[in-house]
Amino acid sequence: PPTPVAKPAPRRLGKVGTGAAGVLLTLESRVAMATNPQCVAPSAAALWHGGNSNYVEQGRCGGLPPEKWSTLSKMWPWSDQVKFGTLFPCTDKHAKVKLIHILRGYDDKGNNYRWFVGRAVAATYFNIVVLGKVTVLDEQTLFKMWRDLQEKKYYSPMPDVQWSASEVRRYLEWTYFG
Repeated sequence: PPTPVAKPAPRRLGKVGTGAAGVLLTLESRVAMATNPQCVAPSAAALWHGGNSNYVEQGRCGGLPPEKWSTLSKMWPWSDQVKFGTLFPCTDKHAKVKLIHILRGYDDKGNNYRWFVGRAVAATYFNIVVLGKVTVLDEQTLFKMWRDLQEKKYYSPMPDVQWSASEVRRYLEWTYFG
């Protein structure tokens, strides 16, 4: 009897070689980034693979979301009148906005800050420094994320991986919503 012929598509992928591995990993990490890399360091989140869901680094995630921090200004190490840019240097319109308004997600003038990455940065900072609830990410790495977003418009948790501001925001939200 004739020998069954394998489907050509799987062989083609094998012929692509190792050069495609980086592309496949990048695509996989973006897909996975949209799914569930909760409570891992940024580099681990970049490598997250749906089939490797048992990987969790030593550490904790938790704390409070931005809205809650906006009501707890008495716990802040600064006045509730502090401007966002004083703590998190930036040159855009957010620099002169009060931190409490960024955390709340809006101000009295009708400006919406709900999707601003700085909101997640500030809440994560408080969760690391004030509450000690996030240990998979340290203060130094958090500020590097922020600086890179300001200077380069992306953050690289590892070589050849670039997160946009919305991807950084999503990652940081996982540290306190996860």
